[in-house]
Amino acid sequence: MAETRDVYREKPLPLKVGILMDMPERINKWSFPTYELVRDQFLASGRFERDIEFVTRFVYGAPTGHIQDAIDGYNELCDKGCLVVVGPNHSDNNVALVEAVNQRKVPCIQLGATADNLSRYVFSIPWASIPDDAYVMTSWLVQNGYKRVAMTWDMVWHGLEYVRHFRIATQRAGIEIVADYRFSVFSSPERHEKMKQIAARHRALEPDAIVHFGTGNSSVPYAKAVREIGWDVPRITNGGFFQANFEYAWEDMEDWVGTAMWDEENPTMMKLWADYRERHPDDEVIAYTPEPLVVWRDAMTTALEGIALAPIMTPAGVFEGLESIRCLPAAIGGPRQAISFGQWDRRGNKGADVVVLRRCRGGRTHFEGRIQPLS
Repeated sequence: MAETRDVYREKPLPLKVGILMDMPERINKWSFPTYELVRDQFLASGRFERDIEFVTRFVYGAPTGHIQDAIDGYNELCDKGCLVVVGPNHSDNNVALVEAVNQRKVPCIQLGATADNLSRYVFSIPWASIPDDAYVMTSWLVQNGYKRVAMTWDMVWHGLEYVRHFRIATQRAGIEIVADYRFSVFSSPERHEKMKQIAARHRALEPDAIVHFGTGNSSVPYAKAVREIGWDVPRITNGGFFQANFEYAWEDMEDWVGTAMWDEENPTMMKLWADYRERHPDDEVIAYTPEPLVVWRDAMTTALEGIALAPIMTPAGVFEGLESIRCLPAAIGGPRQAISFGQWDRRGNKGADVVVLRRCRGGRTHFEGRIQPLS
Protein backbone atom coordinates (compact mmCIF):
# COMPACT_ATOMS: atom_id res chain seq x y z
CA MET A 1 0.00 0.00 0.00
CA ALA A 2 1.41 3.37 -1.03
CA GLU A 3 2.29 5.75 1.81
CA THR A 4 -0.17 8.61 2.13
CA ARG A 5 0.57 12.14 3.15
CA ASP A 6 -0.66 13.59 6.44
CA VAL A 7 -1.67 17.26 6.19
CA TYR A 8 -1.81 17.52 9.98
CA ARG A 9 1.71 16.29 10.73
CA GLU A 10 3.93 17.36 7.84
CA LYS A 11 5.93 20.54 7.66
CA PRO A 12 3.74 23.35 6.25
CA LEU A 13 4.36 24.32 2.65
CA PRO A 14 5.48 27.90 1.96
CA LEU A 15 2.92 30.49 0.93
CA LYS A 16 3.34 31.80 -2.60
CA VAL A 17 3.79 35.48 -3.45
CA GLY A 18 3.93 36.34 -7.14
CA ILE A 19 6.40 38.89 -8.52
CA LEU A 20 5.53 40.30 -11.93
CA MET A 21 8.71 42.06 -13.07
CA ASP A 22 8.66 44.33 -16.12
CA MET A 23 11.66 46.52 -15.28
CA PRO A 24 15.09 46.15 -16.96
CA GLU A 25 17.95 44.60 -15.02
CA ARG A 26 19.71 47.94 -14.54
CA ILE A 27 16.73 48.95 -12.33
CA ASN A 28 15.29 45.72 -10.97
CA LYS A 29 18.58 44.34 -9.68
CA TRP A 30 17.83 45.91 -6.29
CA SER A 31 14.29 44.54 -6.14
CA PHE A 32 14.94 40.91 -5.27
CA PRO A 33 17.56 41.59 -2.56
CA THR A 34 15.11 44.07 -1.02
CA TYR A 35 12.24 41.59 -1.25
CA GLU A 36 14.41 38.97 0.45
CA LEU A 37 15.37 41.43 3.20
CA VAL A 38 11.71 42.24 3.89
CA ARG A 39 10.73 38.56 3.86
CA ASP A 40 13.51 37.61 6.27
CA GLN A 41 12.56 40.40 8.65
CA PHE A 42 8.90 39.33 8.58
CA LEU A 43 9.82 35.70 9.26
CA ALA A 44 12.10 36.76 12.11
CA SER A 45 9.29 38.78 13.67
CA GLY A 46 7.41 35.63 14.71
CA ARG A 47 4.19 36.74 13.02
CA PHE A 48 4.37 33.97 10.38
CA GLU A 49 4.30 30.23 11.01
CA ARG A 50 5.04 29.41 7.36
CA ASP A 51 7.78 30.32 4.95
CA ILE A 52 7.22 32.62 1.95
CA GLU A 53 8.09 31.48 -1.57
CA PHE A 54 8.54 34.04 -4.33
CA VAL A 55 7.25 32.96 -7.74
CA THR A 56 8.60 35.28 -10.45
CA ARG A 57 7.61 36.06 -14.02
CA PHE A 58 9.78 38.39 -16.09
CA VAL A 59 7.81 40.09 -18.86
CA TYR A 60 8.71 42.40 -21.74
CA GLY A 61 5.79 44.81 -21.78
CA ALA A 62 5.35 48.56 -22.25
CA PRO A 63 6.72 50.76 -23.62
CA THR A 64 8.61 48.83 -26.34
CA GLY A 65 7.23 45.32 -25.82
CA HIS A 66 3.74 43.85 -25.82
CA ILE A 67 1.42 44.73 -22.94
CA GLN A 68 -0.19 41.33 -23.44
CA ASP A 69 3.00 39.81 -22.00
CA ALA A 70 2.24 41.50 -18.67
CA ILE A 71 -1.34 40.22 -18.73
CA ASP A 72 -0.16 36.69 -19.53
CA GLY A 73 2.43 36.87 -16.74
CA TYR A 74 -0.19 37.80 -14.17
CA ASN A 75 -2.44 34.94 -15.26
CA GLU A 76 0.46 32.49 -15.02
CA LEU A 77 1.17 33.58 -11.45
CA CYS A 78 -2.49 33.08 -10.59
CA ASP A 79 -2.32 29.58 -12.09
CA LYS A 80 0.72 28.83 -9.90
CA GLY A 81 -1.36 29.42 -6.76
CA CYS A 82 0.00 32.80 -5.71
CA LEU A 83 -2.06 34.49 -2.97
CA VAL A 84 -1.07 37.99 -4.14
CA VAL A 85 0.93 39.44 -7.02
CA VAL A 86 3.42 42.30 -6.64
CA GLY A 87 3.90 44.28 -9.85
CA PRO A 88 4.03 45.28 -12.61
CA ASN A 89 5.82 48.63 -12.46
CA HIS A 90 5.20 50.46 -15.74
CA SER A 91 1.99 52.49 -15.58
CA ASP A 92 0.76 51.42 -19.01
CA ASN A 93 1.02 47.77 -17.96
CA ASN A 94 -0.81 48.66 -14.74
CA VAL A 95 -3.78 50.23 -16.50
CA ALA A 96 -4.05 47.46 -19.09
CA LEU A 97 -3.98 44.73 -16.44
CA VAL A 98 -7.03 45.88 -14.46
CA GLU A 99 -9.61 43.81 -16.34
CA ALA A 100 -7.62 40.59 -15.91
CA VAL A 101 -7.14 41.23 -12.18
CA ASN A 102 -10.83 41.84 -11.67
CA GLN A 103 -11.61 38.58 -13.48
CA ARG A 104 -9.10 36.43 -11.57
CA LYS A 105 -9.66 38.14 -8.18
CA VAL A 106 -6.09 37.51 -7.04
CA PRO A 107 -5.14 40.85 -5.46
CA CYS A 108 -2.44 42.72 -7.34
CA ILE A 109 -0.20 45.33 -5.72
CA GLN A 110 0.83 47.48 -8.65
CA LEU A 111 3.82 49.80 -8.50
CA GLY A 112 3.20 52.20 -11.38
CA ALA A 113 2.89 55.92 -10.67
CA THR A 114 -0.55 56.07 -12.30
CA ALA A 115 -3.74 56.58 -10.32
CA ASP A 116 -5.92 55.52 -13.26
CA ASN A 117 -5.50 51.79 -12.53
CA LEU A 118 -7.39 51.39 -9.28
CA SER A 119 -10.17 48.83 -8.96
CA ARG A 120 -11.63 46.38 -6.46
CA TYR A 121 -8.71 43.93 -6.66
CA VAL A 122 -5.93 46.36 -7.71
CA PHE A 123 -4.00 47.96 -4.87
CA SER A 124 -1.34 50.60 -5.47
CA ILE A 125 2.04 51.31 -3.88
CA PRO A 126 3.08 53.82 -6.52
CA TRP A 127 6.56 54.41 -7.86
CA ALA A 128 6.23 58.14 -7.13
CA SER A 129 2.77 59.45 -8.02
CA ILE A 130 1.49 61.04 -11.21
CA PRO A 131 -1.14 63.29 -9.61
CA ASP A 132 1.14 64.31 -6.74
CA ASP A 133 4.07 64.97 -9.09
CA ALA A 134 2.06 67.60 -10.94
CA TYR A 135 1.13 69.50 -7.78
CA VAL A 136 4.54 69.18 -6.09
CA MET A 137 6.23 70.49 -9.25
CA THR A 138 3.75 73.36 -9.51
CA SER A 139 4.42 74.20 -5.86
CA TRP A 140 8.13 74.52 -6.68
CA LEU A 141 7.34 76.88 -9.54
CA VAL A 142 5.22 79.02 -7.21
CA GLN A 143 7.83 79.04 -4.45
CA ASN A 144 10.40 80.34 -6.93
CA GLY A 145 8.14 82.91 -8.58
CA TYR A 146 8.10 81.27 -12.03
CA LYS A 147 4.98 82.39 -13.92
CA ARG A 148 5.59 81.27 -17.52
CA VAL A 149 6.67 77.70 -18.32
CA ALA A 150 7.33 75.58 -21.40
CA MET A 151 6.08 72.01 -21.01
CA THR A 152 7.21 68.82 -22.76
CA TRP A 153 6.04 65.25 -22.27
CA ASP A 154 6.04 61.94 -24.12
CA MET A 155 3.80 59.49 -25.90
CA VAL A 156 3.25 56.83 -23.25
CA TRP A 157 -0.38 56.03 -22.53
CA HIS A 158 -0.29 57.58 -19.06
CA GLY A 159 1.51 60.74 -20.20
CA LEU A 160 -1.78 62.58 -20.48
CA GLU A 161 -2.47 61.84 -16.82
CA TYR A 162 0.49 64.01 -15.83
CA VAL A 163 -0.59 66.82 -18.10
CA ARG A 164 -4.22 66.68 -16.98
CA HIS A 165 -3.23 67.26 -13.36
CA PHE A 166 -0.54 69.80 -14.22
CA ARG A 167 -2.99 71.94 -16.15
CA ILE A 168 -5.33 71.99 -13.16
CA ALA A 169 -2.49 72.79 -10.76
CA THR A 170 -1.03 75.61 -12.87
CA GLN A 171 -4.45 77.15 -13.44
CA ARG A 172 -4.99 77.19 -9.68
CA ALA A 173 -1.56 78.75 -9.18
CA GLY A 174 -1.87 81.36 -11.94
CA ILE A 175 0.98 79.92 -14.03
CA GLU A 176 0.87 80.16 -17.82
CA ILE A 177 1.94 77.23 -20.02
CA VAL A 178 3.46 79.08 -22.98
CA ALA A 179 4.47 75.96 -24.94
CA ASP A 180 3.44 72.31 -25.05
CA TYR A 181 5.14 69.55 -27.05
CA ARG A 182 4.83 65.75 -26.92
CA PHE A 183 7.83 63.62 -27.95
CA SER A 184 7.99 60.01 -29.02
CA VAL A 185 8.87 57.68 -26.16
CA PHE A 186 11.15 55.63 -28.44
CA SER A 187 14.84 56.42 -28.78
CA SER A 188 16.23 57.40 -32.18
CA PRO A 189 18.66 59.93 -33.68
CA GLU A 190 15.66 61.65 -35.29
CA ARG A 191 13.98 62.10 -31.93
CA HIS A 192 17.12 63.58 -30.43
CA GLU A 193 17.37 66.16 -33.19
CA LYS A 194 13.68 66.97 -32.71
CA MET A 195 14.28 67.46 -28.99
CA LYS A 196 17.03 69.97 -29.69
CA GLN A 197 14.83 71.79 -32.20
CA ILE A 198 11.94 72.01 -29.74
CA ALA A 199 14.21 73.13 -26.91
CA ALA A 200 15.56 75.91 -29.14
CA ARG A 201 12.03 76.88 -30.16
CA HIS A 202 10.93 77.02 -26.53
CA ARG A 203 14.01 79.03 -25.54
CA ALA A 204 12.95 81.74 -27.99
CA LEU A 205 9.74 82.16 -25.96
CA GLU A 206 11.83 83.09 -22.90
CA PRO A 207 9.92 81.07 -20.30
CA ASP A 208 10.79 81.43 -16.62
CA ALA A 209 11.29 77.67 -16.36
CA ILE A 210 10.84 74.42 -18.29
CA VAL A 211 8.83 71.41 -17.15
CA HIS A 212 9.26 67.89 -18.51
CA PHE A 213 7.02 64.91 -17.82
CA GLY A 214 9.02 61.89 -18.89
CA THR A 215 8.96 58.16 -18.42
CA GLY A 216 12.64 57.41 -18.08
CA ASN A 217 13.28 56.98 -21.77
CA SER A 218 12.65 60.64 -22.54
CA SER A 219 13.78 62.37 -19.32
CA VAL A 220 17.55 62.08 -19.69
CA PRO A 221 17.48 62.48 -23.50
CA TYR A 222 15.53 65.73 -23.22
CA ALA A 223 17.88 66.95 -20.50
CA LYS A 224 20.75 66.13 -22.86
CA ALA A 225 19.13 68.13 -25.66
CA VAL A 226 18.70 71.14 -23.37
CA ARG A 227 22.34 70.88 -22.31
CA GLU A 228 23.62 70.50 -25.86
CA ILE A 229 21.96 73.73 -27.05
CA GLY A 230 23.50 75.53 -24.06
CA TRP A 231 20.21 76.51 -22.44
CA ASP A 232 20.74 77.20 -18.74
CA VAL A 233 17.19 77.68 -17.49
CA PRO A 234 15.41 76.66 -14.26
CA ARG A 235 14.20 73.13 -14.98
CA ILE A 236 12.10 70.55 -13.24
CA THR A 237 10.92 67.05 -14.09
CA ASN A 238 8.72 64.33 -12.69
CA GLY A 239 9.58 60.86 -11.35
CA GLY A 240 11.78 60.23 -14.36
CA PHE A 241 14.29 62.12 -12.19
CA PHE A 242 14.94 58.71 -10.60
CA GLN A 243 17.66 58.28 -13.20
CA ALA A 244 19.64 61.10 -11.62
CA ASN A 245 20.77 58.46 -9.11
CA PHE A 246 22.93 56.80 -11.77
CA GLU A 247 26.21 57.90 -13.30
CA TYR A 248 25.01 57.71 -16.91
CA ALA A 249 22.57 60.58 -16.21
CA TRP A 250 24.66 62.90 -14.06
CA GLU A 251 26.07 65.16 -16.75
CA ASP A 252 22.72 65.70 -18.46
CA MET A 253 20.66 66.00 -15.26
CA GLU A 254 23.04 68.44 -13.58
CA ASP A 255 21.03 71.17 -11.79
CA TRP A 256 17.67 69.66 -12.72
CA VAL A 257 15.12 69.51 -9.91
CA GLY A 258 12.79 66.52 -9.81
CA THR A 259 10.32 64.65 -7.69
CA ALA A 260 11.91 61.89 -5.65
CA MET A 261 10.81 59.15 -3.26
CA TRP A 262 13.40 59.54 -0.51
CA ASP A 263 13.81 61.95 2.35
CA GLU A 264 16.66 61.83 4.86
CA GLU A 265 14.20 62.70 7.66
CA ASN A 266 12.17 59.52 7.13
CA PRO A 267 13.27 57.06 9.86
CA THR A 268 11.68 54.05 8.14
CA MET A 269 13.70 54.75 5.01
CA MET A 270 16.89 55.35 6.98
CA LYS A 271 16.53 51.99 8.76
CA LEU A 272 15.93 50.24 5.44
CA TRP A 273 19.05 51.90 4.03
CA ALA A 274 21.16 50.80 7.00
CA ASP A 275 19.81 47.24 6.96
CA TYR A 276 20.42 46.86 3.24
CA ARG A 277 23.98 48.22 3.42
CA GLU A 278 24.75 45.83 6.25
CA ARG A 279 23.76 42.95 3.97
CA HIS A 280 25.32 44.36 0.81
CA PRO A 281 28.26 46.52 1.89
CA ASP A 282 29.88 46.44 -1.56
CA ASP A 283 26.95 47.96 -3.45
CA GLU A 284 28.47 51.16 -4.83
CA VAL A 285 25.14 52.79 -5.79
CA ILE A 286 23.35 52.13 -2.51
CA ALA A 287 26.36 53.60 -0.72
CA TYR A 288 25.15 57.08 -1.72
CA THR A 289 21.40 56.69 -2.47
CA PRO A 290 18.60 54.51 -1.06
CA GLU A 291 16.05 55.44 -3.73
CA PRO A 292 16.39 52.17 -5.71
CA LEU A 293 15.18 50.33 -2.58
CA VAL A 294 12.17 52.17 -1.23
CA VAL A 295 9.39 51.16 -3.62
CA TRP A 296 10.39 47.50 -3.45
CA ARG A 297 10.42 47.62 0.36
CA ASP A 298 7.00 49.23 0.64
CA ALA A 299 5.41 46.95 -1.95
CA MET A 300 6.62 43.69 -0.40
CA THR A 301 5.95 44.93 3.14
CA THR A 302 2.37 45.60 2.05
CA ALA A 303 1.99 42.15 0.47
CA LEU A 304 3.31 40.32 3.54
CA GLU A 305 1.31 42.46 5.94
CA GLY A 306 -1.78 41.55 3.90
CA ILE A 307 -0.94 37.87 4.35
CA ALA A 308 -0.29 38.34 8.07
CA LEU A 309 -3.74 39.93 8.47
CA ALA A 310 -5.55 37.45 6.23
CA PRO A 311 -8.21 35.36 8.03
CA ILE A 312 -7.63 32.46 5.61
CA MET A 313 -4.77 31.68 3.22
CA THR A 314 -6.61 32.27 -0.04
CA PRO A 315 -6.53 35.25 -2.42
CA ALA A 316 -9.87 36.34 -0.92
CA GLY A 317 -8.35 36.16 2.55
CA VAL A 318 -5.33 38.25 1.52
CA PHE A 319 -7.70 40.72 -0.13
CA GLU A 320 -9.39 41.15 3.25
CA GLY A 321 -5.99 41.44 4.93
CA LEU A 322 -4.89 44.19 2.55
CA GLU A 323 -8.08 46.15 3.21
CA SER A 324 -7.23 45.96 6.94
CA ILE A 325 -3.85 47.69 6.63
CA ARG A 326 -3.73 51.05 8.39
CA CYS A 327 -0.88 53.39 9.32
CA LEU A 328 1.91 51.06 8.20
CA PRO A 329 5.11 53.18 8.20
CA ALA A 330 6.35 53.85 4.67
CA ALA A 331 9.89 54.16 3.37
CA ILE A 332 8.67 56.22 0.40
CA GLY A 333 8.42 59.95 0.96
CA GLY A 334 8.57 62.15 4.03
CA PRO A 335 8.89 61.21 7.70
CA ARG A 336 5.15 60.98 8.41
CA GLN A 337 4.17 58.95 5.34
CA ALA A 338 2.16 55.79 5.95
CA ILE A 339 0.44 53.02 4.00
CA SER A 340 -3.28 52.50 4.57
CA PHE A 341 -6.11 50.85 2.69
CA GLY A 342 -9.81 50.30 3.34
CA GLN A 343 -13.02 49.44 1.56
CA TRP A 344 -12.72 51.03 -1.91
CA ASP A 345 -9.50 52.74 -0.80
CA ARG A 346 -6.71 51.38 -2.97
CA ARG A 347 -4.06 54.13 -3.08
CA GLY A 348 -1.74 52.97 -0.32
CA ASN A 349 0.64 55.90 0.13
CA LYS A 350 -0.94 58.48 2.42
CA GLY A 351 0.28 61.98 3.20
CA ALA A 352 1.30 65.18 1.44
CA ASP A 353 4.92 64.12 1.06
CA VAL A 354 4.58 60.92 -0.96
CA VAL A 355 7.12 62.63 -3.20
CA VAL A 356 9.59 65.37 -2.27
CA LEU A 357 11.85 67.57 -4.37
CA ARG A 358 15.55 66.93 -4.92
CA ARG A 359 18.20 68.58 -7.09
CA CYS A 360 20.99 66.83 -8.99
CA ARG A 361 24.39 68.39 -8.36
CA GLY A 362 27.79 66.82 -8.69
CA GLY A 363 26.51 63.30 -9.19
CA ARG A 364 24.25 63.31 -6.11
CA THR A 365 20.67 64.32 -5.43
CA HIS A 366 20.19 66.87 -2.66
CA PHE A 367 17.00 67.69 -0.78
CA GLU A 368 15.28 70.68 -2.39
CA GLY A 369 11.98 70.97 -0.55
CA ARG A 370 8.42 69.80 -0.11
CA ILE A 371 5.03 70.81 -1.40
CA GLN A 372 3.43 74.00 -0.13
CA PRO A 373 -0.34 74.49 -0.41
CA LEU A 374 -1.51 76.02 -3.69
CA SER A 375 -4.03 78.78 -2.98
